[in-house]
Amino acid sequence: LVSDLFYNGKLKDGRCVETRGPEPGVPLKPVLVVNVTGTEMKYSQMHHSYENKSEAAVVKIIYDFLFSGDFDGALPESLGKSDVCILTPYNRHKDRLRMFICGMNEKDVDIYGGYVYSRCTSKLLGAQAEQFANIDTVDKFQGSERKVVMISTCVDQQPLRAADPNFINVACSRAQHLLIAVGNFSSALAGDSNWSSVKN
Repeated sequence: LVSDLFYNGKLKDGRCVETRGPEPGVPLKPVLVVNVTGTEMKYSQMHHSYENKSEAAVVKIIYDFLFSGDFDGALPESLGKSDVCILTPYNRHKDRLRMFICGMNEKDVDIYGGYVYSRCTSKLLGAQAEQFANIDTVDKFQGSERKVVMISTCVDQQPLRAADPNFINVACSRAQHLLIAVGNFSSALAGDSNWSSVKN
């Protein structure tokens, strides 16, 4: 997908990559697109960034659903919290996702958001540490991969940074097994050719 979209098909998967994805015979593509409408993206003057609470709530539902069963071979066996990351274009939406997914209040998200993931952070956050570290902006996640990657675009009416080719390239290339894109693909992102290719 990424090779065709951004590199004229010149990128080739290695042998280890070719073995990833749903098991043979499983009727599930390695890319799932969840169209979310009726949400509202708001600009936070305090944080100088955007968030979308309703979309974050949908992402939380999908995230929890990932761990509710084995999906008959559609997902890797023994999927753990460290195997799933959630990426977004906006810092404020990242904070909102951390609140929803980790069950943290805003004060704690602000406090721990400044820490680099380490043993110290792990002790401070306990079971939430892996979840917290795996929710971030695409810019901070460059070079890393996870078995399952969820993208929360945040946008409601205008595509803004969610349609930036660099954002789409990096976000979509982080997934080893399954990519889940969440956003308003019937309106805000409907006219973007790259997202149309991802959907199809």
